[in-house]
Amino acid sequence: MRRSLSLAASSLALGIIYAIYGVISLLSGHLDTPQHPLLPRGGVALSLIMLLISSLYLYSVPRLLHDDLEGLSYLLAALILSAIVGTVQMLSIGADALDSLITGETYNAWDADIWLGTPS
Repeated sequence: MRRSLSLAASSLALGIIYAIYGVISLLSGHLDTPQHPLLPRGGVALSLIMLLISSLYLYSVPRLLHDDLEGLSYLLAALILSAIVGTVQMLSIGADALDSLITGETYNAWDADIWLGTPS
């Protein structure tokens, strides 16, 4: 019973986190908000996938509390999907970093005075 309670609590926490990030990602794609490094930058597809993972996590909570093996299968499916999406996102970040390294950034109008704090 104690193991199922801890699994249900962690599944509930992950489900809520994925739901929040899915909604934020969905809204940030449609609103003209400045990009913040901590905000998710996915499209509609990634937002819907995050909401699907969230629903799997949240759907497993009552079944885990009743020690049903079906809840464990939903939890494992959500974990596998989370790992797949995380791997694809890490590959995308790595590809962007490699592209930036190879092609380089062209900032011809870059002024060091802004960063050094010298008066102009």
